[in-house]
Amino acid sequence: MPTKDDHLDKAEHNERFYQSTASSFVDWAIAGLFYCALHYVDAYLATLNINPRTHSIRGREFQRPELQALLSAYNELKSRSEDALYGFHPFGMPTLTESQFVSLRDNELAKVKSSVKQLLGMP
Repeated sequence: MPTKDDHLDKAEHNERFYQSTASSFVDWAIAGLFYCALHYVDAYLATLNINPRTHSIRGREFQRPELQALLSAYNELKSRSEDALYGFHPFGMPTLTESQFVSLRDNELAKVKSSVKQLLGMP
């Protein structure tokens, strides 16, 4: 089972990825934001000996009182990631901008990251 540190390493890896792709591939950068958030959540869950193997199993863990406040931000990242990578609209693929990326990074991801770090007793 991956440890808390394994997930934190993967979250940092995803941060480096989205930083390197944001200006050229906003869709993939937004996916990187979501997977960064996923690994922060999984780092916390690993401290409870929980290793969610699917998105639906992980989603049920947001019923925990300490994670409920993160659900909206997490779901927004998940939804925008799905839109970026798979979303089809009547007039073609959605256009995602660098400013949308920055907003997701500075709001939703920042909330997940800081809240999880607080739960883990990290600065």
